Amino acid sequence: SYFLDAQQQWRWIYPAQARDELLTATGTADMGAALQKLTDAQGSRPLERAGPQANPEKQLVWSPPHLDAMGKTTVISALAPVHDGETYLGVVGADMNVAALQQVLAQRPLPMGEAWVVDAQGALVASAGASGANRPDADTAYDRHSGWLRLALRDTDWSLLVYAPSAVQNREAWDAVVPLGVIAVLGLLALLGGGVLLKQLFLQPALQLAEYVEQAD
Repeated sequence: SYFLDAQQQWRWIYPAQARDELLTATGTADMGAALQKLTDAQGSRPLERAGPQANPEKQLVWSPPHLDAMGKTTVISALAPVHDGETYLGVVGADMNVAALQQVLAQRPLPMGEAWVVDAQGALVASAGASGANRPDADTAYDRHSGWLRLALRDTDWSLLVYAPSAVQNREAWDAVVPLGVIAVLGLLALLGGGVLLKQLFLQPALQLAEYVEQAD
């Protein structure tokens, strides 16, 4: 988590970093150069992205996946602008490791189909597979009838996309129906067998007894 000053004169980060550690991580020789590199954040420019020109509604915004300011890890940033009236003071940000999102998807496998998280432009944010294989194209029409399910993720402009082609759905349906069909057939056979047994043990002797009584009269 961090705060970036809109004037790009200072930066606060948690957990805190020592000066020498910061210079080494950014590959710079002085704090001015380090600060410039940190506010650029590998081209994601959080101050501009959350600022009044790009974000006049003053809402929380999310960045696309990018390398962190140190260029070591792919992250996504949640950016909240800070204003004093109409004066833009800076941005509070929190970076989330993309690998953590992929672990969430991988640890909760779907009963069928594949899943991805995409942003409002259709760009891939995370996928259950480490490589994002078979990931959806931004121009894909996510139609429920063609096997797509799209769910909005609360407080973000992201969506959870699930794709299960008809062949997969049919296979899963068949696998679910077959055991039920077997149980139904076995139940019907048991019912027929019970009827035959009932006839032989109870109905037929009762009818024979009734006929015997009638003949005796």
